[in-house]
Amino acid sequence: MLLKTPMRRLFFLFLIAVIFSLFSPRVSAHGLGQSFSKEVNNFKVEFEYESLEAIAGESTPYIFRLLEKDSGKSVLFDSVFVRFEDSQGRTHLSVRVGEDQIQEGMARAVLSLNEGSYRVNLSFQKGEEDLAETQFDLKVLAGENTKGFPINLLAAFILGGIASFLAFKFLAKKKDDE
Repeated sequence: MLLKTPMRRLFFLFLIAVIFSLFSPRVSAHGLGQSFSKEVNNFKVEFEYESLEAIAGESTPYIFRLLEKDSGKSVLFDSVFVRFEDSQGRTHLSVRVGEDQIQEGMARAVLSLNEGSYRVNLSFQKGEEDLAETQFDLKVLAGENTKGFPINLLAAFILGGIASFLAFKFLAKKKDDE
């Protein structure tokens, strides 16, 4: 076997990790997708969606978080009012989302939007009190442009395969030299 010594195994694992970190799709701190944040008063508001792109006509999970600005700890809230407006200020969708029952300081909604640019208005509330209010910009891409297998994922698999092949060849040559 080519990977008999611990040093070779370690080298191979390091090589694979480097390849996937360089050529894999963008990964945010909260998972695969896009994440944005703004500071509002004593809070940090986070808005993210759990896909690489928001695609028209596809169900996309959106996540809304409220954190303490200094400590980063979750802030409890009752609900967040979410409103998606177009560039003319027309409301396309508005929804009140309750705090997640599994993870404190977070709310989530799975929504499907039309293609276009939106301003996402968020207003976190606890009882009658408005805790934080801010807005983010969102671009939803046309659905037909992204059908099929994602090209960046295909490139990552091809490059990973080539790197693995070269690593095995390198290790095999080293073994023959010994």
